[in-house]
Amino acid sequence: MFGATRLGLQRTQSAVLTRPWPDLVITTGWRTAHIARWIKKQSHDHTRLVQMGRKGTHVAHLYDLAISSRYFRLPPDSRRIETLVPLTESLSEQLRQAAERWQDLLANTPRPRIALLVAEHRMLAFR
Repeated sequence: MFGATRLGLQRTQSAVLTRPWPDLVITTGWRTAHIARWIKKQSHDHTRLVQMGRKGTHVAHLYDLAISSRYFRLPPDSRRIETLVPLTESLSEQLRQAAERWQDLLANTPRPRIALLVAEHRMLAFR
């Protein structure tokens, strides 16, 4: 059930998985989680794994870091970070606008740059 396999890999739509192994793999969902654990095994534990979302984060001990929403009510785990609201995707236009706004601030920072985007979350009430 928690195996490190390539069974979920759609081989006709994927590149061949081979060395050099990545330093970091970020996944969401069961299918990619199994493949990520397979990559970690092939890299002799060099690759670090981050699992996001509801699927898979209940077994946080299988990953270097698990990120899930607090409302999943999963048991505490030293490898889990809980967010108050679910992580959502950003539209490419929103990312382009943000890049323009932050260009001067980040111009002299070393690369590669790693950023956490935090967006305003609005709760709407319907009557």
